[in-house]
Amino acid sequence: MSKYTVELSPKAYTRRLVIQKKKFLQAVTAAMEQHEESKRERLQLVVVSLTEALTFIKQSYKHEVVCR
Repeated sequence: MSKYTVELSPKAYTRRLVIQKKKFLQAVTAAMEQHEESKRERLQLVVVSLTEALTFIKQSYKHEVVCR
């Protein structure tokens, strides 16, 4: 088993979070339009999590790097 390093710059990490948040916000909107309340609630939890990660970007980036 070989070990390797996965590099992720803070800028790339932030960009990835922003893209994910936009996609999930679109999914929340679609769920609302289709009156799928339980799906909307689940998706909103993901949006809240992504928003928190972006709000505390330094800490969430450090956590992500450690997990890799």
